[in-house]
Amino acid sequence: MRPDHPALGGVQHHALISPNHPAIAQIVEEHGSAATAAAIESMLIVLLELLGRLIGDDMAAKIAENSAKNGAG
Repeated sequence: MRPDHPALGGVQHHALISPNHPAIAQIVEEHGSAATAAAIESMLIVLLELLGRLIGDDMAAKIAENSAKNGAG
């Protein structure tokens, strides 16, 4: 994931928890908003795929849907 998205190269995972984290602003400044969005989207896809392996795709999808409904935006 990271080799495809250098914008995430030096980021600690905890920095991606909040969209208002200073690390996100720094990544946008260095790599642009499109590259940052693509990198974070890629990371979320991998995370959901891994979660699906652990708890099943249906449960992972429900968690993602509930997160989107409950204020992820």
